[in-house]
Amino acid sequence: MADLQDGPKSFTLMNQPLVVWLDGQGNPAAAEDRCCHRSAQLSKGIVVDGHIRCPYHGWEFDSMGACKKVPQLTEDFIPHTYKVSTFPCQARYGYVWVSLSLEPFTGIPDIPEAEDPQLRC
Repeated sequence: MADLQDGPKSFTLMNQPLVVWLDGQGNPAAAEDRCCHRSAQLSKGIVVDGHIRCPYHGWEFDSMGACKKVPQLTEDFIPHTYKVSTFPCQARYGYVWVSLSLEPFTGIPDIPEAEDPQLRC
């Protein structure tokens, strides 16, 4: 989780390329690591005001996948079809947990030992 302070990170979960970043409230966000415009890797971009910015043309997406900025357009003219696929995720135990399902079939397991500072290195 602390690694996300430095910017977006890419990883693959079950053959699904993902980008993870911190949104405007400091919560983790996860999306497909592919811009809907020209398929550039979003993980090679930067985070601006909690949005992931594509490195290719500067399109910005929020944590729900909606396009919030296209440099050539005003916000009122951005089509609703400009979006990327996102995935539910949350921080717990110092890690980001991502579900590839829109509705995870179970919650993150309770690990009492992970909360005990005497058991941490």
